[in-house]
Amino acid sequence: MTLPTEEGTQLPRSPSASSVGSTFNQWHSYSRRWHMLAIYMLLGLINQALWLTFAASPAATARRYEVSEGTISYIAISSNVLFLPGSWIGAQIVKGRESTGTPVGTARGRTGLALSIVVAGWLQIIGSVLRYLADLLIRPMSGPVAFLVISAGQGLTAIAAPFIMNTPAAFAEAWFGRKEREAAVAAGTFSPIFGQGVGAAIAGFVVSGAEAEGTQELLAGQAAVSCLVGVWVICCFEVHPPPTRASSSSEAKTSTCSQWSKLMCNPNFVLILIIFDCGLGLAAATLTLFGRLAEDCGYTASDSGVASGMFMVGAMVGALSTGLALGATGAHRKIMRLAVGSATAGGCVFLLALQPDNLGLLLVATTFFGLFMMSALPSLVSSAVEETYPLPADASTGLLFISAVGMQVALTPLCQLMLEQQGDRCSSWGSPFSMFVVGVALIGCLLPALIYRGESKRTQAEEREEEFLS
Repeated sequence: MTLPTEEGTQLPRSPSASSVGSTFNQWHSYSRRWHMLAIYMLLGLINQALWLTFAASPAATARRYEVSEGTISYIAISSNVLFLPGSWIGAQIVKGRESTGTPVGTARGRTGLALSIVVAGWLQIIGSVLRYLADLLIRPMSGPVAFLVISAGQGLTAIAAPFIMNTPAAFAEAWFGRKEREAAVAAGTFSPIFGQGVGAAIAGFVVSGAEAEGTQELLAGQAAVSCLVGVWVICCFEVHPPPTRASSSSEAKTSTCSQWSKLMCNPNFVLILIIFDCGLGLAAATLTLFGRLAEDCGYTASDSGVASGMFMVGAMVGALSTGLALGATGAHRKIMRLAVGSATAGGCVFLLALQPDNLGLLLVATTFFGLFMMSALPSLVSSAVEETYPLPADASTGLLFISAVGMQVALTPLCQLMLEQQGDRCSSWGSPFSMFVVGVALIGCLLPALIYRGESKRTQAEEREEEFLS
């Protein structure tokens, strides 16, 4: 059967092709890859939007469910804590199915990656519906019990998060050719982070009042969207896996712990890990505390919301532009260094612009800060996959995001403590908070990027195969 392919994709020559040539030549780019990318991105966006449902008004939410305000923050913390077991479960699903050799083409024959995404869809359906029913049916009888059930539903969606966030490189490898792969990685990596901004913005708009009026409507809307997207995933998501290259097939069968051990023995990967953890940790802390930063400098909640939106707009442009540049040039190390250096400079400019009565320049600086900060994200993910080839792509990306979540858990409370110690002082250039952020960026991000000497091993292997076949 002839399959639709993009220009430049090679089809099998003949059954008698050599083992290397046969392996490479059976890679196709299917026209439905854009449909799969849309499903993958939307699932990640919705997942992270659910995470920040109660972040906009924690005090009012605490009164609604008759619990302490600290209990509300437990949901965000528990989501980070559940990322590790969720990552392990997702890895076992991928490995368990792909090691069975089950034929592809039926529900039983889904690849491990496809099955893990379908499981994530189910978890989001069950979790979001459970949260809505708890508020609708249980809260009138007992607020604390309702919040406990809501926490359980939130936990299910948190377990699903690493099924999506750890697999953008593996998904892109399964569906996209070398020229498009990096852009797909950028889109898949950025969509969950964009979902955090969307979730916070919608929650802030819908929920208001002393007892978080509008929460039930918000939960109902999230449940409806989660069900629609979940059904779309369950019915339509698939991965038609190209034959795995011989160089990586044996690595894919090793245990997750063994793969991670090999990764931590690679000095260049460790440098990427340090950059990724410090950079994403600072970005998460800044986004989480942006309202407090703006308030201390005399800006309103509306100003903070506009600035957060501008950050996300810049971030979207930066992530996708970097993905396209990586696909066009293959210069992973150079682009990664440029992105990390630009992000560090952008952060410094943002802190300089964070002054009272300086809203126009602050919005411009925030936009470029988002552009440069998120342009580094896909370049780091792609560089990690390239440097650690032939280890499976989900092994390196999984370890990156697991460690980054741990860094977020540590950095966000530390930054919050610094802001509290400063009192009402604006955290512009020269404040303890700003100096801490700059120090982490310089030592934890820029310096390792300059030291990094990794190679594009996956791209080099593909080029050797292409040369062999020519």
